[in-house]
Amino acid sequence: MRLMTRIALPFVALSLGIVPACGKKPEPAPVADAAMAPEPDVAAAPAPDVAPMAEADAAAPAGDAAAALAGDAEAAAGDTVAPTEPTEWVRAVLLHAKVENPVTASFEKFEVVDSNIDLTNLATAKVVIEVDAASIVTGDAKRDGHVKSADFLEIDKFAKMTITIAGLKAVENTPDTYDATATIDMRGITKDVPVQFKVVEKMEGAIVIEGETKGLARADWGVGGEVEKVNVGPIFDAQVRLTLKNVTRAPKPE
Repeated sequence: MRLMTRIALPFVALSLGIVPACGKKPEPAPVADAAMAPEPDVAAAPAPDVAPMAEADAAAPAGDAAAALAGDAEAAAGDTVAPTEPTEWVRAVLLHAKVENPVTASFEKFEVVDSNIDLTNLATAKVVIEVDAASIVTGDAKRDGHVKSADFLEIDKFAKMTITIAGLKAVENTPDTYDATATIDMRGITKDVPVQFKVVEKMEGAIVIEGETKGLARADWGVGGEVEKVNVGPIFDAQVRLTLKNVTRAPKPE
């Protein structure tokens, strides 16, 4: 028995090495050489049916894109651009009984008809401004109509006003500032009032001035009636900003 057992055991071990045990995975097959593997047919693969955003935008007509951009720019400009301030003006500032803040009455049409400013000889300096009375605007159409009526400017009879500036004198210790006399011809009545103006810009042969005179009585020119009847204060301030040509400037101090 011992001899038979010794002989049988080697045969059992040999058979186990040849036949795999139940449930054991087989060894993987050897991998073929990559160089020998056939290449995939990429040309035959269909392209994805997706249009990129940029390509879709590029396909839109150029005119439509330009119009859209222009519309966006115009909309942005409309949101940010403020009304422009006029570069020149002739105006009066007065109080109105029914308005908390002062009312500015501006003349949209005026012209410097004579200008001769010799800053080396102020005695000869003279400026004449002609104002279209009908061009007055106050920010209220109904009030504009009343101001143009016979109660105030009476534009049907007195279509123009004239302001003449002369008698310049330099203000001491205040550069580019001058006192002068303004002769205002309004509604056929002429009155002299003091005015002070400052040269705010200098150009070749021209200057830009800003001037003001305060506390003028409108009754001096027969403008309007009693305060209780017209609801307008008895006095007004006059302001100008003008470009004056034919200017001889004083030489710079050495």
